[in-house]
Amino acid sequence: QPGGVPQLVLGDRHGLTASSQLVDRLMAVGEGMGLSVARNAPYAGAHTIQWHASRTRRIEAVQVEIDRSLYLDAAMEPASDGVRAMTLLVERIASASDDYVQSLADYAQAAE
Repeated sequence: QPGGVPQLVLGDRHGLTASSQLVDRLMAVGEGMGLSVARNAPYAGAHTIQWHASRTRRIEAVQVEIDRSLYLDAAMEPASDGVRAMTLLVERIASASDDYVQSLADYAQAAE
């Protein structure tokens, strides 16, 4: 990847499964936490998000890939500082997603 390997990759199948407004918000969360963030490269999302997303029914899906070196040590064991940081990242992604959904009128909401 130009500029190195991203630490956070958000996949929307090149705009097929989520709006750019949602993905932009999620990218800002990662960047705000000091992470290098990429959209759709090297992971654009696959069957799972394609299956669950439905732009016609306004159900959006984003694949979130996190570099495991951020939460695992060299022995591939959880690193507590990293786990705490990634927990905060996931919480902020969920909150930003919720804020986005709440900003839209008549938006279908689903839980898996």
